[in-house]
Order: sequence, then C-alpha cells, then structure tokens
Amino acid sequence: MQNFRQIELDVSELEAPEPLMRIARELPRVGDRTYLRITHRMRPCKLYDILKQKGLCSKTIEPGEGVIVYVWEDDGGELTLALEAKKE
Repeated sequence: MQNFRQIELDVSELEAPEPLMRIARELPRVGDRTYLRITHRMRPCKLYDILKQKGLCSKTIEPGEGVIVYVWEDDGGELTLALEAKKE
C-alpha cells in the first residue's frame, strides 16, 4: 500500500488495561493517509466503541493466533478500499 503510512503497534503481550491505553495514545496519529495496525491477543471489544465515537473505521482479522486490527480514517477512497479488502 504505497503512499500510506502504517503505524505498527504490538500489544499482544501486555496485560489490561495497558493495551487499550497504548492504542488510545496512538489514535490521534491516524488520518491523513496514516493508519494503525494493531497486533493483539484477543478482540479489543472496548476499543470499537472508542473508534465509533471518534469516527474512525476498523477491520479485525483473526489469522489464527491472536488478532490484527486496522484502524483508519474513512477517506472514501483508496485506503478504505485497500484495508477493507485485507485478509492477512
């Protein structure tokens, strides 16, 4: 995904509430062709409400062990289409 900046965040080994706190600190950086890729050991259920309140989009993929969550600002275009199509 050229022309986009990925912020990589692995919280898979952290105990609650640290993963949510770390993710929340990174959310202001999302937007303007920048998205967040989060590796977590489980679905971060509380995160989804926060994202909704902030008007951010997400896609959760369960590749086997743990989950990957993509978070981005809906641009209605190339980034949204690319992330929604992710199957990782």
